[in-house]
Amino acid sequence: GCVCFQESIEFSEWDDITQADLTMQSSVDYPISTVVISHDDADIFLNEDPLQSPAYEHIVICDGGLTNIQRWAGDGDADCADLLGADGYSGGTGHRALQVGMTQNRLILVSPKEYDAGSRTWVENRTRVRWPQIAKLQSWTGTGSGAVDLRDTGGLNVWSAPLAGEFYVYQDNSIWNLRYVGGTTVFDPRPVVHDLGLLDSRLLIPHGNVHYFVGSDWNIYAYYGGTIKKAI
Repeated sequence: GCVCFQESIEFSEWDDITQADLTMQSSVDYPISTVVISHDDADIFLNEDPLQSPAYEHIVICDGGLTNIQRWAGDGDADCADLLGADGYSGGTGHRALQVGMTQNRLILVSPKEYDAGSRTWVENRTRVRWPQIAKLQSWTGTGSGAVDLRDTGGLNVWSAPLAGEFYVYQDNSIWNLRYVGGTTVFDPRPVVHDLGLLDSRLLIPHGNVHYFVGSDWNIYAYYGGTIKKAI
């Protein structure tokens, strides 16, 4: 299993900041992802205490969908807490997803799961991408929030990463640009590479303005965005 830690500089020790009664997990098929994002939610307080000031920057931690996505505001927070505010799309409780990312100051959930209250199970959405309102962590309905299914290529989401101001989602048979258009639509995703995908989530390395990855054909590529890729 995976547990989140904070290093104490003063005592050179590790402090467990995992919230009580939660054991985060990970495996080969459920990798860890994190992102740091600023927001203006007024209902998230340091140490979860309404008497304290709101926390406007969090690290968001995802263990591939095995447990609820976590948020932590830094030293002011005693431990992590569930990312909430599902507002109906997953039961109004926590969130689970394959991966968390960030673009255009929005949190991105790649392959978010949705909670089925009837069967009490989390349902996978392997082509979906979901986002909240701009500069929010816990407002998942209303103008500016949304979701879209990347279905045109018939593939499944594997991983994602930003590149030169854009955001790309790799499927197992294609690469998509989560194209930002603003307004009420927000994102208009387009498949930009139709004949090549990502072999595995661990095989994508962003470096500078290039993505290096192992393709679904087992070859190594440098990807520069758009349709520009080069076999190495």
